[in-house]
Order: sequence, then structure tokens, then C-alpha cells
Amino acid sequence: MSNTLSDKIYVSGSEADVARVLDEASAFAGRMGYSARDERQLRLLSEELAGLMSGITSSDFQALFWAEGTKEKYELHLLGKTEMTSQRREELLATARDGKNAAAAGIMGKIRDMIAVTVLNWNDAMKIQAEYGDFGNMSFMGAGMDTGVSTGGAMIWNLSSYRESLQDYYGDLSAEGDVFEDAKKEPWDELERSIIGNLADDVRVSIRSDQVEIVIYKAVGA
Repeated sequence: MSNTLSDKIYVSGSEADVARVLDEASAFAGRMGYSARDERQLRLLSEELAGLMSGITSSDFQALFWAEGTKEKYELHLLGKTEMTSQRREELLATARDGKNAAAAGIMGKIRDMIAVTVLNWNDAMKIQAEYGDFGNMSFMGAGMDTGVSTGGAMIWNLSSYRESLQDYYGDLSAEGDVFEDAKKEPWDELERSIIGNLADDVRVSIRSDQVEIVIYKAVGA
């Protein structure tokens, strides 16, 4: 069965644009015949996606948002370019306490920061490569999210891989007798408390130079 697509709309992260995204999400849910519960989940995930890139782009930035899917599952897409320079990155860091990026709080903030670091380092790496030649594959992931891989010239990050890496590193936090310090439990708790961690089946971030595509995957009725 082929996917049904919503209208594609340009968004810049403003409150008015987020409202337009939510309207489009509801319209898509209605067109697909989703339940009220599935519509609420779709709207929550759409809102998270619409606000994802705030803080790492200029006020002129616009991305293309759309939903597509079937009666059984859907995808939410955000496709666009991000403008990141060393100066902009320094400005973000300067606003944070102890030199840490305040915008990187929470899983969505970390994804934002990962995108900023990757785009910035990609641009710097391209300059080095142009001057000195190719040094081979380089991983640019940041914000403690370095589970990405280079595929076909793009950096790919998946929420499922990140979750698995936390499970591998911390073990089963619910297992009887396992005791973890709060600092060690924080990334896992942060993921479990998040809308994305609770609702999305997976999230895929693809970065090639300054072009970024984020896709949220979700099964209907789950």
C-alpha cells in the first residue's frame, strides 16, 4: 500500500509556524482516520519536530515539514538547511553556565546540539580537506550522542542505536540489585521522560554538509 502524503509546508520555528504544523498534523490524522489518541500522539511528535532546530539557525531559516503514512504507520519529516558558524556556536556556548550549551538540555536539545556540532565540524573538515587532502572517514557527532555512522557521504544518527548504546553501557537499570549513581542514570532517565523516547518508534537524523533531514517513525495504535 502506497503512502498518503500531507501537504508540505515551510516552517521557521515561530509560534505561528508550529501552530500551522499542528493544524496540518490534525488534518492528516483526520484524512487517515486515526483515533483521537493517535491524533494526539501525532500532534505531540509534530510539535517536537517543528521546534527541534530552534537556536541553531538564523531567523531566515525555513524547513519543509510533511507527514506521510498508511493506516498502520506514519512518518514525520523535516527537511532543510541550517546555518552554523564558529561565531554562532561560540554565542550559544557563551549563553550557558560553565561553558555548556543550555539549549542541549533534554534529548531534543542534545539532538539540536549534535546537528550544530556536526554541521560546524563538517564545514571545518571540508576546508581542511580542500587544503591538505582527504583524511578518511571522520565522526562529527557531539553532545554525548556519538552513535552516528557515515553512510553514502552523510552522517546518520538513529534514536534506536542511541537507546541500544545506553542499554549496553548502563545495563538493565530495572534489574534487581543494579544500583547506579544519578549521574550515570541521567541520560537514560532523560530519554525515558521525553516525548520522543516514549512515543516515537525511531528517529533518524541525516546530515550532509549544511542539509539536515529528520524523520520520526511511529506505528499507529502503539
